[in-house]
Amino acid sequence: MQSFEFIMSMVIWYDILFAVNTVSKTLQSKDMQLDVALSQLDGLIDFMQKYRNTGFVSAKATATEIASDMDTEPVIKATRRVKRKCDENENEYTPDPKQVYITDYFNVIVDQALTALHTRFKQMQEFGNVFGFIFDLTKLREMDETDLQRHCTRLRDALSTSESQEDINAADIFQELRILQEIIPKGTTKAIQTLRYLKGIEGTFPNCEIALRILLTFPVTVASGERSFSKLKLIKNYLRTSMSQERLCGLALLSIEKEIASKLDYKDFISEFAAMKARKVTLT
Repeated sequence: MQSFEFIMSMVIWYDILFAVNTVSKTLQSKDMQLDVALSQLDGLIDFMQKYRNTGFVSAKATATEIASDMDTEPVIKATRRVKRKCDENENEYTPDPKQVYITDYFNVIVDQALTALHTRFKQMQEFGNVFGFIFDLTKLREMDETDLQRHCTRLRDALSTSESQEDINAADIFQELRILQEIIPKGTTKAIQTLRYLKGIEGTFPNCEIALRILLTFPVTVASGERSFSKLKLIKNYLRTSMSQERLCGLALLSIEKEIASKLDYKDFISEFAAMKARKVTLT
């Protein structure tokens, strides 16, 4: 553990995981929106790309300081090479240990991290390409009619299951967005604010409402799902193994949405439940 290679590895992993963890905590917030998430991910990818080019130098400098405190020689040593019987040339070229470490360890780790980021969030980026013109209200206000019509057609195609089943009409949402560009309040900057504004004038922009509802229900991360499974472990324990699926779903929903459930008036629900289960028949 006191070898300089081990110290270098710890510094490199710390830099990578610290950046990933910072973005991960931001993405797990309840009110996280897709445009902010994509911006965070783009920033993380840019950081990893820059770290691949310049990160080794800074990591080595940090590792050198740690090694000096541990009385460890700050030198990357060559790995032992197994000499084969067929190696007849004893004066063959021996690669630089530092360059071998960069090629076989540092670049491999960073490249795998970049590949994982591109692969795992590819669907989210494609979703952002389809809905991006809606949640970025600044671009929506400045977008010309040609680009707006092209985005509306792409959105219609993405939400269509077949030629005869379409969630929105491209021509209608194009006309709605043309009007919305002019009447949307200037202080509106988020998609949720736009949907609340449209709810106030319900029925005027039906296609825009559908598109925004789909956009805002798209999960940025799976943190909510993980919290749901954590709740299930608390609700259905070994003392409640005979609980039915319907009751389990109901209790889980009440536990997950406890902030909303705490504001409900239970007297009305109890009265309604009692009336449904009452065996007595009121005679007129």
